[in-house]
Amino acid sequence: MTTDYFSLSEEERENAINYLIDTIPDKEWSEVLAVMQREGESWTALAHFCFGMRVRNLLYIGPVTLQTADLDYEWAALVEEVIKRKFDYGFGREKGSFRKFSKPRLK
Repeated sequence: MTTDYFSLSEEERENAINYLIDTIPDKEWSEVLAVMQREGESWTALAHFCFGMRVRNLLYIGPVTLQTADLDYEWAALVEEVIKRKFDYGFGREKGSFRKFSKPRLK
């Protein structure tokens, strides 16, 4: 899986991914995996304001230097990369296919 990181350099992306892996407990990553498996690609709509906000805040206040002030488009791709590395799970997105805006699933 290759995803777009809309404004992060490769170095920033790697640093952010490693920081998230080291900072967020495995139990929490397992919960995120369960949401991804249950909701599919629309998982980001459910996680944007809870887990997504946690990820963005960690990156804003952490030791990782980022050249962007807007992580709204990067956080989900970073999380998917962490999940791929930790659990070998992903959606098989091709480069350029990561949607900037997730559509919520109507029930």
